[in-house]
Amino acid sequence: MLDQRQRTSCTVSERTKASKDLLQTASFASYFIQTDQAEVFNAAWREALGRGKGWQARVEQGKGALLRMAPELDHASLWQA
Repeated sequence: MLDQRQRTSCTVSERTKASKDLLQTASFASYFIQTDQAEVFNAAWREALGRGKGWQARVEQGKGALLRMAPELDHASLWQA
């Protein structure tokens, strides 16, 4: 069994990774918008949505977190289903 410190450490580590992943995704999305290539990001978005209900729930959750962090990325061209 994990003691409280170990559980907290895992949680902090997971949050750190999630934050890094969101920042990386924001960087990619911003790049694709700036270079008029939003369709590239959108293709990956649609592919992730097509992987099933579990994936849909997780990518929608991730999109929500991303847009809370970087609301300027709320471009329809990125998120068309």
